[in-house]
Amino acid sequence: MLSSEAVGDSYSASCLLHLLINREKRDLGSVAEMLPRLMATVLHVATHQEYYAADPSIYGQFEQQAVALQALCKLEP
Repeated sequence: MLSSEAVGDSYSASCLLHLLINREKRDLGSVAEMLPRLMATVLHVATHQEYYAADPSIYGQFEQQAVALQALCKLEP
């Protein structure tokens, strides 16, 4: 997600955020445990939606999804 190969890869960027959110909902604590190691990637995806060519009308707002993930994991945004 951080390499130049990810440019325009809206599907992967969206999938990453949704996977983490849904996993944490289904198995509380499973993502929270590893989120500190993934946070740099999550924040990059959340703040570079244009980089991935991810239209918010299709994929939603990545920043809001990252905030929701942090809230689920009980981390400060």
